Amino acid sequence: MSSSHPTQASPGRWADWFARFRRRREAVPAPPDPAERERIAAQERAKIFRDLHDDIGVKLLALLHTVNDVRQADLVRSVIYDLRDIVSRSRRPPGTLLEVLAQIRDEMEQRLEALGVQLAWQQIATPDVPVTSFSALNLFRIMREAVTNAIRHGRAREIRVHIACENAMLMFAIANDGGGPLRASATGTGTLGMRERAVALGGTLQWTEEPAGGVKVALLVPLSSLESATAGGMG
Repeated sequence: MSSSHPTQASPGRWADWFARFRRRREAVPAPPDPAERERIAAQERAKIFRDLHDDIGVKLLALLHTVNDVRQADLVRSVIYDLRDIVSRSRRPPGTLLEVLAQIRDEMEQRLEALGVQLAWQQIATPDVPVTSFSALNLFRIMREAVTNAIRHGRAREIRVHIACENAMLMFAIANDGGGPLRASATGTGTLGMRERAVALGGTLQWTEEPAGGVKVALLVPLSSLESATAGGMG
């Protein structure tokens, strides 16, 4: 019984089998080099970001204009800000600390004005050091969640922000005059995310009760970390 298997074939068929095998291998395209893989991945990410903006972003904006409750509207607005961070802020070139703080203040003013909440902003001797895009993104997300907690749990009428630098450390504190319990403000999924982001920046977060009522959350982070922190160090 004849067989075409190469181990039982004549020398001529052996050569023919190896020639076909070699042609198949040569027909397989070589894998792209690392730079080409990164270019392709960047194109795919850009497409996903555009889809997020064009689809989900538009739907969220439509929802924002149909919500009657101001606190529900603020929740939608906060999600829109988070989406904007994902789509654009994480891809922006690095900026400076003063630029980031000015943008945070502008966002807070917009949110709180819509809620009828006063903002008292105090910024003392803040150096204009470079800040990585990763650091800026985490500062935004920490402060945004702190404001959300003050509104949701504290029913604040005023939010006070105090920013200062001492011994190469940035201190960013947000306090409210609401009556929400400390436990509600310092626990939950949102605050767990805040802690993780603070750790990613090489910093710490602390919640304390204000003497006159309300809760204060304070972020303490080395300025050097803001200049060097990247997503690779988040773990």
